[in-house]
Amino acid sequence: MPLYPPLRAGCTLTKNIRNENEQEGKNFRHLNNQPFACEADAIKAAEQFARKLKYHKLQYKIKAKNLYEKKGRPECDEKPARQEWYISGNLFIDNNAVGAASGRKGFFSITTNELDYTALNYEQMLGVYKAQGVSVERGFRFLKDPMFYAESLYLKNSGRIMALIMIMALSLLVYSLAERKLRKKLEDADLSVPNQLGKPTRTPTIRWIFQLFYPVMILSVHKGEKMKPILQYFEPYHEVVLKCLGDNVKKMYFLKIEQRNVGCIININIIL
Repeated sequence: MPLYPPLRAGCTLTKNIRNENEQEGKNFRHLNNQPFACEADAIKAAEQFARKLKYHKLQYKIKAKNLYEKKGRPECDEKPARQEWYISGNLFIDNNAVGAASGRKGFFSITTNELDYTALNYEQMLGVYKAQGVSVERGFRFLKDPMFYAESLYLKNSGRIMALIMIMALSLLVYSLAERKLRKKLEDADLSVPNQLGKPTRTPTIRWIFQLFYPVMILSVHKGEKMKPILQYFEPYHEVVLKCLGDNVKKMYFLKIEQRNVGCIININIIL
């Protein structure tokens, strides 16, 4: 099932062509002012420049410039001391390259093992695919994030690669479950946490929650043989998150849970 957004893809392609025209046009003007010792060197430089172009072609010619020993107008019978060669020409759009790029731009395919069209038609397939975009696709985008540090691991052994993939998939599962639990608890309890703009939200990402907890520190104060943990930079919205994530997470921040009935949390106090 091939699909494509022609308007959006066309705008992107037009922008890329315009950017290349501006940038490479500037580079070509610098190349025009560069002297070459021989005609072969000038042709080689022009061909190298032309190979870098993606949506344009270079139409050029090589001009020789005579240089004389004396300044000013040379005599009629005076021979040049040496020559320099310069490139001149223009950039113009390569219609074949633009047409090929336009044909590829924005296309993607959706495949399925459901061959019965009555069971899953094109519209239903597209709906299922878009629904995955808010969970599966976004989750795998998280795995490529620099914060995951996966790009810093270089493995050659196939067994280790499979182990890394399993760990990444397991991490993604925990990430997704924690995000789902937090959002559901915030919705059920009519609570919220600040988003990146400081506005309340009930649908935060776990990555943003990690960033919210980044300033939190635990100060260990030792008095004799006793150690007293003190939370630093702990805000009320941190307590909201811990309350939603459950007792096991609260214990990691040395929070005491007082209960009167089983399963019913009355209040939370920080142990000092």
